[in-house]
Amino acid sequence: MDNTNMSYRALCEALLKGEPYAGSALQALQGDPERQRYFRPVVKSAAELLSSPLDILEIGCWAGVSTISWGMALRDLQIEGTITCVDPWPP
Repeated sequence: MDNTNMSYRALCEALLKGEPYAGSALQALQGDPERQRYFRPVVKSAAELLSSPLDILEIGCWAGVSTISWGMALRDLQIEGTITCVDPWPP
């Protein structure tokens, strides 16, 4: 099985399981995954400095990997908030 078929298979499996998918089948350029580890400390710091609930605006969300990371940070830290995503999704 080539890489393209493997990517679409992984996408189908994620969709069937209701899980997020960030592979190449969506042709998403999600950037370095290492940056995701900084989202939680940013949310924690913002919650300490600002009033709750937090309002997060993500511009350029494409496949939503960063959005999921923001949401997981809010959930794990038990911080009330909303995430608004804006993306024109050009091909």
